[in-house]
Amino acid sequence: MASIYSATDVLSGARVAIEMLTGEVPFRGPNAVVAMNQRLLSDQPPANDVDGEIPPPLREIIRRALERDPARRYGSARSFARDLAHPEEIELSAPATGPIEIPRREHPPKLTLAYLALALIPVALFALLLAIAYHRQ
Repeated sequence: MASIYSATDVLSGARVAIEMLTGEVPFRGPNAVVAMNQRLLSDQPPANDVDGEIPPPLREIIRRALERDPARRYGSARSFARDLAHPEEIELSAPATGPIEIPRREHPPKLTLAYLALALIPVALFALLLAIAYHRQ
């Protein structure tokens, strides 16, 4: 039985594989907070294939592992590993040239507002505690 953890592990493994194959980190920023925010709010940029050296079957395996929808991604790390061990058995559905495309995820405005509201909760709590401490003096 596949779980959400398996699909997440596959996605993480595929991102590590992309970094290993291309030498590029998909999200960058001046600090860790900016990079984390990009991961939450932005689509992963396509990874550039260095000199076309990534074989098409491996590109297809990684493309499948990077699917945003867990239902379309490998159901388990075991099936992902099996395809990595036997890339010659993979049917190609993605183009063999160009960057490995990561499916786009839409972020509705309500979701962005929810992230903003969650980020403001600690600030509001700190202000409340500060006001209580100031009032007691």
